[in-house]
Amino acid sequence: MTAQLDKKLLLLHFKMQDTLACINLKNIEKILLLPSLEEVPGGPVYMVGLMNLHGQSVTVIDLLTLIGIKREKSYSLETPLLICSENSIKIAVVVDEVLELMETEEKVLQYDDKINAKNSPFMAIVPYQSKLSYLININRILGSEMIKEKQRVLEET
Repeated sequence: MTAQLDKKLLLLHFKMQDTLACINLKNIEKILLLPSLEEVPGGPVYMVGLMNLHGQSVTVIDLLTLIGIKREKSYSLETPLLICSENSIKIAVVVDEVLELMETEEKVLQYDDKINAKNSPFMAIVPYQSKLSYLININRILGSEMIKEKQRVLEET
């Protein structure tokens, strides 16, 4: 008799003001502090700007603003950025505080049609220290039209 192994995910949990969220570690390249950014005229409100990462232009987004929550405090030089990628596409995600890396069994993820709607940046809800944390669908964010268009422009130059 062989026991079926439960799939486990390594999730990095973080805070955006009072909102708890997490991203699968396989999509996070590194964590940096907020560098100087170039503003993008006419960009969406959640696009904080562009940063230079080893000679590569990377879009910086504020996930809190993306999900429709008004940011109450300004960014500081201590503001963490999660550099996320899938294939050759990268983005930097502004968060307020990195909490911890935690192994989570896939079977505890809670799926909901409203959370995982087509235009939602979320994938599921994860129980976290007697609270709930939103699992970010980073592939959906990386696949957004704004990110794809920026990538096309960069590849042409």
